[in-house]
Amino acid sequence: MGEPSQMLRAEWSSPTNVPYSPRSEPVDNSLIDLWLVLPDGDSVRYEPTPVLGDLAATATPAEGEKFSLSGTIAGHAVRAVVRIPGRLIVDQPAGDTLRLALGPNYPRIPFAWSADEAASYQAMLVRGDGTRQAAFIISEQNGVETVLDIAPDTTGDLMLFAESPATRDTARVVILGYDPAVTAFFSSSTKGNVHGTFGIFGGAAKAEIVVLWE
Repeated sequence: MGEPSQMLRAEWSSPTNVPYSPRSEPVDNSLIDLWLVLPDGDSVRYEPTPVLGDLAATATPAEGEKFSLSGTIAGHAVRAVVRIPGRLIVDQPAGDTLRLALGPNYPRIPFAWSADEAASYQAMLVRGDGTRQAAFIISEQNGVETVLDIAPDTTGDLMLFAESPATRDTARVVILGYDPAVTAFFSSSTKGNVHGTFGIFGGAAKAEIVVLWE
């Protein structure tokens, strides 16, 4: 949500030219004719990128809006619908900046966040150079803690799986709230919401917090 370029990837799950191989291969871009249908009914074409099988449509989805996918892949008609979750509200950590002391690694940070119609959440730490590092959700049920990459929890602890820098530094915690279709797809590889082929057409609400080590 909120990004001007919407990415899409199309792959052959069982390439006919690679018998008995589970390795996927990108679909030739010339075989893909897909369109992003906007809430007002206008359509934006997914244009090929320099990477085979990767396409991008120029559009900026907003929270709570409904989008559709329509077109063909290798002559097969495909369609899907998704509603972007509502605004992702982060009540904890409070404020726009999370201040951490230099020293101990892998800090645990209490969180409280939510987005209407989001079924699961994920967070990641993005360093100043663009490097991504894990931020795990510590989920507790019946007194037992589980470390999860993606979880439905709206409250709990977040563990930044990253070493503290040697000197003052900044980064970002990027939080995503996924719609139910994406959540189901992550929990089971046999599920998808694209009709006409196997796949997922989903959306996410997004929030960011600045991390300052000092």
